[in-house]
Amino acid sequence: MKNPFPLHADYKHAPIALVFSDNDLNNEDIHNAIIAVGGRVGAHSNIIGGRERLVNQAAVDTIIIDIKDPPGKHLEDLLEGIREWSDGGDIPTIVSAPLEIIDFLTAHLVQDNVTLLCEPDPIDRISAIAEACAHKETMLHDISTELDSIRIKRISDEVSRLSRNLSRLVAGSLTAMPTETDTNESGQVNAIRLDFHAEPMASAPAPGVSAPDVRGILRLRRLRNNYFSSELFADPAWDMLLDLTAAQLEGEKVAVSSLCIAAAVPPTTALRWIKTMCDAKLFERHADPLDGRRIFIGLSTGASNAMLAYLGVAKRALVG
Repeated sequence: MKNPFPLHADYKHAPIALVFSDNDLNNEDIHNAIIAVGGRVGAHSNIIGGRERLVNQAAVDTIIIDIKDPPGKHLEDLLEGIREWSDGGDIPTIVSAPLEIIDFLTAHLVQDNVTLLCEPDPIDRISAIAEACAHKETMLHDISTELDSIRIKRISDEVSRLSRNLSRLVAGSLTAMPTETDTNESGQVNAIRLDFHAEPMASAPAPGVSAPDVRGILRLRRLRNNYFSSELFADPAWDMLLDLTAAQLEGEKVAVSSLCIAAAVPPTTALRWIKTMCDAKLFERHADPLDGRRIFIGLSTGASNAMLAYLGVAKRALVG
């Protein structure tokens, strides 16, 4: 099959990707994605013996691992080798795997330079590789750069907005804000920006919120999908906040794979949001003391206080 993507203009100086896989299903997709963002495949090896191959690699700009089979000793050895590499450098790593392996991977890959993809589509894969290759000074293709910047900016903007609102709730400062107009240098009025905020909180304490209250909200959110396209209401950050709040009230712990399901979006999107929410100090990672192969996700203290405060005020408003 002829490669649909052009080679990098300066192929010899293109970012080098070292690829590991336990299958032959997605090799062509991975190679095409690397070439699409201006990179080149330095080598493609099986996960068996992958750690030794990693040690002997002369130069590499990014590592890509594609997994389909259940994890075993060879994969653990390779991940250990990557952790050793990460301790001495900043080589980005992209790992794609089915949802049932995600808990294992999140427990073994805790480095900041690791991107997890769950059954990614071509755009997810290209976007992740573009970001990984961007640390090397090279001319990436416009389409990959655009996809990467759009996704990162959208998530960053949403998390920043959510974080600001939660902070206001914790501080009890969500008050009505005046409508603002924007005037340019020539004195002309631009589009009016309306800021809709909640009314000032009452001084009376909010009623307690129970896990069934929160689960009821989640059920109502899912009920909408029977009448409207779910894409209209995709809000993974809020769905995950609700799920973690309910789990906290129930005294339950939530694994990464379970939280991906609760997000009601493609798993790769959910994983990206989980990482971003952890970076924003809204989520916290906790190791399972009984199983080193699993990581739990919970609310930070500030996020927990904000969620309980908001839900209590909302409950009081509904019950009168």
